[in-house]
Order: sequence, then structure tokens, then C-alpha cells
Amino acid sequence: MRILVFDHFFWQDLDELSLLAEPEHEVIRISYQRWHQVARKFFPASAFDGISNAYQADMSECWTKYEVWVRKETAWIMSAYRPNLFVTPSDVFFYLRPFITAFKEFGLNTFVLQKETTISPLVMEVHSAEIGRHVPFMSDFMTVCSDRHKEFWLRAGAESNLISVTGQPRFDIYKRDIVEGPSKVGMATKILYLSYDDSAYLPSDLGSDFDGSWKKQRQETEMVLTDISLDTEVTVKKHPQQSVVGDWLGPNVLHADRFADTRKLIVEADVVVGFQTTALYEAAVAGKPTIYAAWGEVFEENKESLIRFDLAGELVTHALSPDHLRELLSKRTEDLPKANEVGLRLVYDELGPIDGMATERSWNLMKEYFSTPNPVRVSSFELFRRRKYVLVSFTYRLFATISNVFIPSKNEGIKRRQKIAWQISNEHRRISRQSKEVFAK
Repeated sequence: MRILVFDHFFWQDLDELSLLAEPEHEVIRISYQRWHQVARKFFPASAFDGISNAYQADMSECWTKYEVWVRKETAWIMSAYRPNLFVTPSDVFFYLRPFITAFKEFGLNTFVLQKETTISPLVMEVHSAEIGRHVPFMSDFMTVCSDRHKEFWLRAGAESNLISVTGQPRFDIYKRDIVEGPSKVGMATKILYLSYDDSAYLPSDLGSDFDGSWKKQRQETEMVLTDISLDTEVTVKKHPQQSVVGDWLGPNVLHADRFADTRKLIVEADVVVGFQTTALYEAAVAGKPTIYAAWGEVFEENKESLIRFDLAGELVTHALSPDHLRELLSKRTEDLPKANEVGLRLVYDELGPIDGMATERSWNLMKEYFSTPNPVRVSSFELFRRRKYVLVSFTYRLFATISNVFIPSKNEGIKRRQKIAWQISNEHRRISRQSKEVFAK
């Protein structure tokens, strides 16, 4: 069977799925950027802000033109891969929803392997209502990590019989891999700092009016870590979707790739420092001393709408100020508390079962939604148009390299375009090969 996957910051769960499904089954990944970039050509920038903007009345012409392109792209994808299931981490992305409709017309089911985990009180109360109002669940089935996450989707209007609690596949690593204990006495402590966006988790992040930000708290946190880095190994991991902004981290702080596997960084660390991130729960499960760095006016004003790590002393150690954070990080690793049994129960309430079996449970449910759509044939003109796109992309890359105008700030965009071009080129070859097998008879 062939599983087509919409990869939206989803690679950790997909890696677990691939370990189980391949090589007997083929897992085909489509980067979200491939369709997201095209959608930006049809819709104004405002459509990508918030949930409802794309559905305003003045967007009707954008939708008409975009849906024409979606039908062509869907036929191409179906012809190239002949998938038996479409998997996505969510179906709320407005530019993805027409694909789900088009795939259904071809007889292809959509399965949501939900990637989100922790649900703050604000998200549970406000965001669920917005989801239900503007982008309600439209796929065939969905798995979620926990009962709490299922409650979110029930509030958003999804039917209970279309949701199953399985745990999160990417957390299977904490039961499968050996997690080493803290560094030996006398060795430098390895500190992992999980950075965050200055507006994340605030009412403004969900479209409500709010003038504050986490900038001051983040600055104070990073200045402490900079001082600590003079004689202790400190690594910062930024969120993949974090805005590219300045920081206050000194030259001794190591910068992990923002797309690095956070799970492996946690396993390798001795102490984890963070704010409103699921990774604090993960660090606790991995047996790491975990510090919740949160203080100041903005925190006090908004703490009741956040994940209440400040009330979970059995799970994390709450640093109440920059000086308190400095004091905690000056201790030996073995002198810092770890999560106890009560704290771990809090983890399981939020993240669901972490028993190494989440991927298998999800996979068994996926197999129930496999289908065999009829072969789709694309026109000769479409084959020519795609070949032209690939040629233009490769020519552009060659010109940029030879003429030495490879601008660093655009380097990532050029690489992304080349990756998409290579995928389309491979799809072209698949279609040509399959056409001979299916239609030449």
C-alpha cells in the first residue's frame, strides 16, 4: 500500500510511522511548502493570518481560481503515486481542505494523525470554538494523543466515533531507546534551552487584542544562560515555527538546528529549561531535571490561560526569577529534582499513554481506511508543463551558483524550490512508467 502524507512539521511522527510500515508499504511525503507556496500566489497575505480571514466574502475569486489548480494538482498526485490513503497532521489549513475534498472525489480517504498534544485552557476555551465555526473536522477519521485532546475536538463539533485516543507516535522513542542518566559527578552539565516566540501562547496569538509579549522574560532567561555558558555546555533549540528574531545568547551557547529532533536533544541533555512547550513533559518522562522559567507581569497576568506548569511542582521546578534560575543552574545535576509518580501522571493526562505502542495503535486504525482508487491519467499538456517547471528550476539553481549570486538570505528558499522540483521530476518518471503499465494495454 502507498500512504501519501502531508508533512507539516510532522517528521518525528512520520519517522515512527515509516519504521513500522516500510519497506512493505510506501510512505510518500509531500512538504506543506509545496502547496502553501502556490496558495500564496492565489490568496493575499491576510488570508494566512488567523482562521477566518481566508473565508471572507472578498476571497471568493481567489477560491475559484485556486480550486481549479487544486483539481489539476490532485489529478497529478493521484496519477503519480496512486495512493491508498492520505494522512495529514490536521485538516484545519484552509489551503489543504480543497485537496481533501478532491481526494474524496477520487475515492481516497483522509486520515488525520493529529500532531498537536498539550491544550492550554485558553486554547480549549477559545480556539476550539473558532475551529468549529470556520474549519470543522472534515476528514474520515482522526487519532489524538489523549482524552483531553479528544475533548478539544468534541468541543469543536467533531463526532466522538470518528476520534480515537492512541498516544503520540513520536513519544514511542522514550520507551524504545535507552535514556541515559545524568552526567557523572565532576562532568560539566549539559543544559538544553527550548526557546519560544515572543507572542506564542498569548491571547494575541489567537487573534485577540493584547499588547504584551514574552520579550522581557525571554531576554532575562537568555542572559542567565549566557552567563552559565562560560563554564557549562548550553544548547538552544528554537521552535521550527518561531519567528526569526534576535536573541541574547552569547557566543559560547551552541545553536541546534531549528529542525533538529528535539527528542534526541532531550535524551542527550542533563537539564532542560523551557517555557510553554510539550517538551517539558517529554523531558520529565525521559527522567531529566526540568526547569520552568516563567516570571514577570505578563506571566502573572496570563498564567491562568497557560499550561499550569507553575502548579506542577511534582513535575518541574519553577524558576521564579532570573536570580532563581541562576541558582538552580548552579547546582549539580543530581541535586535537582526530577518528576515523581504524581508528576508523571500529569504527563499522561496531557500526552496520553507513553508505552511504546502509539505508532502501532495508529497504524492499525489507518489500515481500516485504505482504499484503491481508479487509475488517473493526466494530459500530455500537463506532462509538458511539469517538465518545463523542473527545467526552469534547475536552470535557475545553476545560474545562481555559476554567477556567484547565491545570496545567503535566499539560500533556504532556493534549496526548497530545488527539493520540490526533484520530487516533481520523480513524479513525472513514475507517471510515464505507470502509463505504460496501465494504459498501453
